[in-house]
Amino acid sequence: MMTDRRLGDPDSNEMGFEAIGRSTMSNNKKSTIAGLINATLALQAPSPRLPTAKDKGVLQDLRFRQRELGRAKREVQEAQQKLNSIKMESVRRLTSGVAHVFNNLLTPIKGYSELLLKWAGPADPLRRCAEQISKAADCAASVICQLQAFAGRQMRVPKLLDLNAVLADMTPRLRQLIGEQVELITLWGLELRRVKADPAQIEQVMMNLVLNARDAMPHSGQLTTETANIELHETDIDPRVRARPGAYVMLAVTDTGCGMDRETQSHLFEPFFTTKDQSKGMGLG
Repeated sequence: MMTDRRLGDPDSNEMGFEAIGRSTMSNNKKSTIAGLINATLALQAPSPRLPTAKDKGVLQDLRFRQRELGRAKREVQEAQQKLNSIKMESVRRLTSGVAHVFNNLLTPIKGYSELLLKWAGPADPLRRCAEQISKAADCAASVICQLQAFAGRQMRVPKLLDLNAVLADMTPRLRQLIGEQVELITLWGLELRRVKADPAQIEQVMMNLVLNARDAMPHSGQLTTETANIELHETDIDPRVRARPGAYVMLAVTDTGCGMDRETQSHLFEPFFTTKDQSKGMGLG
């Protein structure tokens, strides 16, 4: 039997008021809980405060220590630079003395080879030997000039050069240096611009790079020399390099050797630095 309770029914009204009362009490409980949570959060939040004298002292001490650390680092760098300057000056003096001694030894060798060339006729079998002696003396004289330039005893003689011509003149010697186990590839730049440089220094750089590349490929490999016209932009220039944007000529040497780790790269431009044994040369030094 179904019972129909309407709003006007006293029993129905009683149940309706009871439901409304329960809903109101529930809402009141929710409001009370929300208020307690907000109050708790308010109590837990850190209140802003002004730094105390102790805090100010700690900050001042930290700033002082930071300044002292920076000053100590600068002093260490300056001392290292001074030590490097002293070492370089000692190396220059030693190099100058060695170049002077070898120059004295080389003078009679060059003189007698010229006399032999003057006396030996075109068909004389000794003429070829005299020519080889003269060429070796010229190469030794070039090395002495480089040593004297490094020691600051000789002025550099820059002149307008075609790097393609310089590289072509050096290619036979480079092939002899690297041996048969290394493949030599040369990429020639077209309509190459001329550069103003000391040819002896260009040859010295190339010889050092090629020798180092050969030693990095003891079994086999590929050595590539390349010339090209390039344009340098502001974003291409390393801040440590004194160069300006513009037109340049590139002379590149690339090899497939083992390469250098980051520690070795940090010593890249230090004179006479090498990771090789004494029996294996001076590397890039």
